[in-house]
Amino acid sequence: MTIETPAKASPLLPVPELERRLAQQALIAEFGRFALKNPPFQAMLDEACRIAADGLEVDFAKVLEPLPGENALLLRAGIGWKPGLVGRARIGADLESPAGYAFRTAEPVISNHLSDEKRFRTPKLMADHGVKRAINVIIQGESDAFGVLEADSRDPGAFSPHDIHFLQALANTLGVAIDKERSRLEIERLGAELAEREAHLQRAVALNPQVPWTANAEGRTVDVNERWLALTGLTREEVLGESWVQASHCDDRPAVGKAWADAVENGGFYDIEHRVRLAEGSHRWMRSHARPWRDAQGRIVLWYGATEDIHGRKLAEQRVAQSEERLAVAINAAALGLYDYDVASGRVELDARVREIWGIETEESVSFAAFVGGVHPEDQTAMQAKIDRAFSPQGDGRYAAEYRVLRRSDGATRWVAATGRAAVEKGRPVRLVGIVQDISARVAAEERLRAALADKDLLAREIDHRIKNSLSMVGGLLLLETRREKIGLRDTPEHLSW
Repeated sequence: MTIETPAKASPLLPVPELERRLAQQALIAEFGRFALKNPPFQAMLDEACRIAADGLEVDFAKVLEPLPGENALLLRAGIGWKPGLVGRARIGADLESPAGYAFRTAEPVISNHLSDEKRFRTPKLMADHGVKRAINVIIQGESDAFGVLEADSRDPGAFSPHDIHFLQALANTLGVAIDKERSRLEIERLGAELAEREAHLQRAVALNPQVPWTANAEGRTVDVNERWLALTGLTREEVLGESWVQASHCDDRPAVGKAWADAVENGGFYDIEHRVRLAEGSHRWMRSHARPWRDAQGRIVLWYGATEDIHGRKLAEQRVAQSEERLAVAINAAALGLYDYDVASGRVELDARVREIWGIETEESVSFAAFVGGVHPEDQTAMQAKIDRAFSPQGDGRYAAEYRVLRRSDGATRWVAATGRAAVEKGRPVRLVGIVQDISARVAAEERLRAALADKDLLAREIDHRIKNSLSMVGGLLLLETRREKIGLRDTPEHLSW
């Protein structure tokens, strides 16, 4: 304790002084009752300053609060100071300042002769108001120190250790009240945060297409969302426990029940797609899934689950499956093979028919280079040129080519017709997908037809040649007979008769 003691202290308090101490205790009790009423925080600080000034019979009192990041104390509340200073004036928080020393050391400070003080400097705020003596104590409850409570006087009297006891008792009561206020504000903050989270959760649940539900460790449903009751037309009693499975389509109940029983028994995840009967009697596809929540010992406490409507997706999947089935039938009927070239990886996905044409094993991974390598060397350049045109950003992405394939397995030559569409992103080739058809039989038939047509053309030319020769001979004989008549010859030589 840093106290400037008077020259001589009386061993016994006179009656007026004793009455003053009793009055100080009454003021502390009065402040305690005031603080219990949960007044506004600033009002509580102002009341503490009033009680301090009244109890010590001085003109000035103040509450000083440290400023974060600064070596200064703010005049947070006060009495007796010039207007405009409370909330704005500052005092140094270093050890050379009486208030700063009290705050940093948690020791009370009495300075009865500021003008002659050798331990501390006199803050300008106090010098401007003619303060001659001061007393400072720290304000602290169970939590961190809030600041300093100070009383100041223009009178040349002296503060005594009894005054320290009064002011410290008042500061301690204020510290407890500040702790209480801090706790109340923290509770309000947490309550508001919790309420906001709860409202956020309720909004999320309301907008979430998934319907939440909860089951206990034994797998019995203990809570369901109101939307599930409205959706199925069931009552809460009908879905609690184990009766919820009755909402599933009769064909799906065995699988649903088994999947849930297995999850509960093994403590694993529950995830199944099934049909649910709606209130009007129709059925829709749903996906139900849940996970267990465990305590610190690893025991399952609750199951948290959700059910979502996947009817649209399920119907779309069924339509896709039907389309793929029809496509597969059409492809098989047309003897078509599928290929998919990924430019980035350089890999080509081939179906069984394309692999059969190229003579490639079923499980063999195929690069684009190996795929092109199966093409007849005389056709590779033309094939690659057409692929490059398909990948050109200026083109329409279509690819069509006919070329020969040298089957790897037996070296046989097969003619194929390939078509496809190229994908280009930002001017860069990405993918080429298409079909391949073995046209070897067609090419062979065309060759036979061309050969037959060539034979017919040769026969026609021979016949025409012979006809022309015959006509020329007849013409020559007629001309000869005419000339014989002109010269009077009647008999035709034997070798010229016909």
